Amino acid sequence: MDISRSSMLKNLSVSLFLVALISCAGPGSTKPVTNLGPDTYHVRGWHTEDALKEATEYCNKKGKKILVTNLSESSSQDWASIIFRCLSPDDPEYKRPDYQKPPTAVIEDRRK
Repeated sequence: MDISRSSMLKNLSVSLFLVALISCAGPGSTKPVTNLGPDTYHVRGWHTEDALKEATEYCNKKGKKILVTNLSESSSQDWASIIFRCLSPDDPEYKRPDYQKPPTAVIEDRRK
């Protein structure tokens, strides 16, 4: 009886380890694409490449082209957040984006 209980505990331990290992496989995974409005979406991934790949595939499935409107990365670059649009190539809004880094500080003038 002790042998079967020991064997069952060993199998359970191995199974739990495998589940934990698969659950922690963060790199290479992304959060689901979220619709933010007409033709506008958000995706978050562990790395910029992962999030961009997911966004591009999402638009390709719709038969459209991706236009990234905002890209944010964590300071350690272990995650990225992308806001993008899926547009037809002939859409007037499908044009070369003018990317600018967001300000790192905001100065408020309280003089009156």
